[in-house]
Amino acid sequence: IAVPADGDTFRCSTGLQVRVAGVEANERHGGCHVPVCPTMPHAQARRTLERLTYRQQIRCERVGRSWRRLVASCRLPDRRRLECALLDAGSVVRWDRYWREIGCRGVEVPVFPGCQGGR
Repeated sequence: IAVPADGDTFRCSTGLQVRVAGVEANERHGGCHVPVCPTMPHAQARRTLERLTYRQQIRCERVGRSWRRLVASCRLPDRRRLECALLDAGSVVRWDRYWREIGCRGVEVPVFPGCQGGR
């Protein structure tokens, strides 16, 4: 991984930008795209993503596209899902867009009206 762009997007060494599926971190301006934003500030969420991915080989499976980014569910070298590790760290909240394709077992996540729990 080259550089985290923010708390839920990173750029691979190939230049490909990957948006982590099913989660939402605060944007630079402090807002987010879900009803309840994460409590962790943008800069800290970005550092959390960097801590989890720095010099790691991450395996990602495409679940869609968003803007010019690949949306993917990714696994860390220890086989944990990256999105679940970010949820567990408190740097992101669940975002229903793509959530049903991935889900996380054993991670407590806020459930918004009209959402199903994790799998």
